[in-house]
Amino acid sequence: MRSLQLLYLCKTAIRELPSSIDLESVEILDLSNCFKFEKFSENGANMKSLRQLVLTNTAIKELPTGIANWESLRTLDLSKCSKFEKFPEIQGNMTSLKKLLLNNTAIKGLPDSIGYLKSLEILNVSDCSKFENFPEKGGNMKSLKELSLKNTAIKDLPDSIGDLESLWFLDLTNCSKFEKFPEKGGNMKSLRVLYLNDTAIKDLPDSIGDLESLEFLDLSDCSKFEKFPEKGGNMKSLKKLSLKNTAIKDLPYSIRDLESLWFLDLSDCSKFEKFPEKGGNMKSLMDLRLKNTAIKDLPNNISGLKFLETLNLGGCSDLWEGLIRRLIRSALALPPRLVEIHNRGVKCWKLNAVIPESSGILEWIRYHILGSEVTAKLPMNWYEDLDFPGFVVSCVYRDIHSRMNAVLHAGVSAIVILNIWLDQVWVWWYPKIAIPKEHHHKSTHINASFKSKGINIKKCGINLIFAGDQQNHMPMLEHPRNSGDNGSALQDTNGNVHGLIKMMNTTIFPR
Repeated sequence: MRSLQLLYLCKTAIRELPSSIDLESVEILDLSNCFKFEKFSENGANMKSLRQLVLTNTAIKELPTGIANWESLRTLDLSKCSKFEKFPEIQGNMTSLKKLLLNNTAIKGLPDSIGYLKSLEILNVSDCSKFENFPEKGGNMKSLKELSLKNTAIKDLPDSIGDLESLWFLDLTNCSKFEKFPEKGGNMKSLRVLYLNDTAIKDLPDSIGDLESLEFLDLSDCSKFEKFPEKGGNMKSLKKLSLKNTAIKDLPYSIRDLESLWFLDLSDCSKFEKFPEKGGNMKSLMDLRLKNTAIKDLPNNISGLKFLETLNLGGCSDLWEGLIRRLIRSALALPPRLVEIHNRGVKCWKLNAVIPESSGILEWIRYHILGSEVTAKLPMNWYEDLDFPGFVVSCVYRDIHSRMNAVLHAGVSAIVILNIWLDQVWVWWYPKIAIPKEHHHKSTHINASFKSKGINIKKCGINLIFAGDQQNHMPMLEHPRNSGDNGSALQDTNGNVHGLIKMMNTTIFPR
C-alpha cells in the first residue's frame, strides 16, 4: 500500500493505526468522529507527504514527537478533541501549515515555538475554556489572517500581537476575563473585523484609531465599557459599530469623522443621554439604533444624515413626545431617506404619538377643520423638492370607551362626583419617501380620513413640513367631509383618488 494517498477512516471504532500500514505516501488522512482513537503509532512520524490531517472528535491526548517531520502538512484539525491538552513544540519543519484548528480542546496554552509557523493563516482556539495565555512569540506568525480566541479564559494579549501584519479577523467574544486591549494592537494595519463583545474591557487605547482597515467593531454587552476613545474617529474604514448594552454615556466629538460608518447600535445603553450634535456629519449612516437609552433629544442637524433609513427609538420615553413637538414646529428636519422609525417595540415607518389635547400640542397643529376628512394641495414638483421631507397628519378625537372618574370615598361607601371624557390629539409623521414612485408625477393632493368604531373624530388636519421653516406651511384645505375610509390617499391631476395606506384602527387609540 505504498501508493496510498487518501485514507478515510471517519466514524470507525479504530483505536490506533496499525504499524503494518505504510503511510509515507498518504496525503489526506481523515479520522474524524473515531471516538476511540487515542494515539498514533511510531510509523506516524513517516507521513512526509501528509497535507491534511483531520482528528475531529477523537480521544487523542497528544501528537507524536515525529510531528516535526510533517513538512507538507497544510491543515491540522483537532477540534472537539476534549482530551487533547498540550500542543507539542515546533522544530521549524512545519513550514507549510496554513490551518490549525484547536477549538473545543483542553489546551491551556501554546508553546513559543508556535511562532515558527511562518505560513499559518488560520488559528482557532475558540471554546478552549482553560486557555489562558497567547504566546509572546505568536507575533512572529506573519501570515496569520484569522485568530479566534472566543470563549477562552484569556486575560490579555501580548504587545507582539501588533506584529501580526496580515491579521484581518480577531475574535475575543465572551472572554469574560479579558480586560485590556494592547496599546500596540493598533499596529495591525490589515485588521478588518474585531469582536470584543461580552468581555470585561473598560476602554480602548487611543491607538485603536490607527486601525485604518477596521470595518467592524463589536463591543456589545461589555457592561464595564464606559468611554469610546477620541481618536476612534480616525478609523476611516469603519462600517459597523456596536456598543449595545454598554455603560457608555456619550460619544466623542470625533465620531462625526467616521465617514464610512453605516450601522451604529447603542441599544440598551441605559446611561447614554445625548447623541453628539456633530453626529449628523456621518454621511454614510443608514441604521441608527438608540433603543432603551436615556436620550432626551436628537441633534438639530440630524437631517444631515442623508442616507439614514432606519432609526430605532423604542423605549426612549424621555424623547418621544419632545420629538413629535419639534417635528410639528418644523424645528426638527428628519433625514430625507428615513423610512423606518421603531418605537414602543413596533417596527413602523410612521412616526406617531397620542397626546392629551390639554398638553398644548394644538398650538403647533394650527390648521384643522371640523370633521374626519381633509385634503391638502401638494407643492409644485414636491417629489423633487429637497426642502420638503413630508407632512404631518393629525386629528382630535374622543374615545367613547375611555373616561376619567373622580370618586369621593366616605367610610365604606363611594360617590362619583366627576365623570368626564378626555379629548386626545393623534399626530402622524408621513415622509414623502413612503409615497410610491408611480404617484410622483401625477399626484397633486394628499387626502387623509379617519374612521373607527368607538371613536368620535372632532377635527383633523394636514401640515406640510419644510426644512428650516419655523412656521408650518399653510395647506389649501379642500372638500371637508365627515365620513370616509380611515386612510390616506393621493389625488391626481384628473381628480382620481389613489389609496396609499390604510391605518390600523388601533393606531388612533392611546398606547
